[in-house]
Amino acid sequence: TVLGLVDRMGFFGSAPKAENVAAMIPNSLLSTERIELAILGGFACGIMFIGVHAVFGKQAKAKGGRVAKVFTELQRKSFHMIGGCIICAAYHWGLKLGYLSSAFDPQAPKPDGSGPMDAGAAFISICFVSWMLEASRLMIPAVQKWYLSSFKGLIREKEVSKAAGIAYFLPGSLAAMLAGPPNLAILGILFLSIGDAAASIGTAGGVIPVGSFTRK
Repeated sequence: TVLGLVDRMGFFGSAPKAENVAAMIPNSLLSTERIELAILGGFACGIMFIGVHAVFGKQAKAKGGRVAKVFTELQRKSFHMIGGCIICAAYHWGLKLGYLSSAFDPQAPKPDGSGPMDAGAAFISICFVSWMLEASRLMIPAVQKWYLSSFKGLIREKEVSKAAGIAYFLPGSLAAMLAGPPNLAILGILFLSIGDAAASIGTAGGVIPVGSFTRK
């Protein structure tokens, strides 16, 4: 029963143990080959978007209207997609090559302190660096000027005075790594990277409103 499953996973009286969750949802549920193919496919889509924007972007933006909006999102989301794939690739091949241990079920270090780095600790360090950069650019005009000139076209107007999406994307990716086995976590991050890009491009070129929302 559902209650029996929840009880075996340890939700009554204590937090669920990683090994219990791993037994219910094994990492082998998704093969390594499929995960690697998905990561490479995400890179290919992002690079293709960059190429399409490089070839047709100027003409599309000169034309204006819905087409210009689509190409603006195409440029922005191609880098978002590639960034998500870089996170997935670093996590996957870091584990495969022995440089990282799973954030979901980390290995204890050897008595001499050697062994793979905890992926959770590594990625939370990256999150802190990202937050420090965001805080710096919002508080220091010189850093803000450099940031906006370096990433022109990738920053939304509302992100000029607020934290950019990466400040939320990185902790979300870390949460996925901590919540489940590596292959499933990577799949979730890829869903977010590619699905968010598809949704934004669709919204930019949409003509049919959804329910009572003004976005299409």
